Amino acid sequence: MLTEEVSPSEQPDLFLQLALTSTFFAGIFQAALGILRLGFIIDFLSKAILIGFMVGSAVIVALQQLKGLHGIKHFTKKMQQLKD
Repeated sequence: MLTEEVSPSEQPDLFLQLALTSTFFAGIFQAALGILRLGFIIDFLSKAILIGFMVGSAVIVALQQLKGLHGIKHFTKKMQQLKD
């Protein structure tokens, strides 16, 4: 997602700063949820939502791994949300 905003080859320092910052805030958010013991919120989600999320994640990971296994060079990089 960062490569859509900043080119790692043209601005490597800014790209690295953005990657580290986003990783840091994701970790802080996850740690805060763990410290505040907010894991019970997942109990309010239906089983269908959880299974759909896990299956969707598994499909994306599997497709990304297939390109390396089969040596595909020009595989899609558009795995993010669709834009209007």
